[in-house]
Amino acid sequence: MTGPGDLEFASSARMTAVAIAGAAGLSSDGCEELRIAVEESCVALICAGADRLHLVFSTGDDISVSVCAGEPVDLRLTTTSELVLTSLSDSLLVVRHPGAIIVTKLLG
Repeated sequence: MTGPGDLEFASSARMTAVAIAGAAGLSSDGCEELRIAVEESCVALICAGADRLHLVFSTGDDISVSVCAGEPVDLRLTTTSELVLTSLSDSLLVVRHPGAIIVTKLLG
């Protein structure tokens, strides 16, 4: 899923994440946590200067959402963003440059 680095696209990304997570069997609470984490990831990359965002969803024993800047940015999470993402994910990977956040929730 690729689109502009704006809040409207971030809204579409979070709704898509919830739909995919729900279909994969993630609980309602887990879907809500993933929704917030995806939005936080998008906003962090937008604030870092991403003009485009690229999201990749993968499922198996877990659901992972990779949120990447369309072009390299210098991603620096605020303390609040880092706390939100860490609290809401089972696994978190942040790549400062070129700018990517991978959020994972375990299924089941």
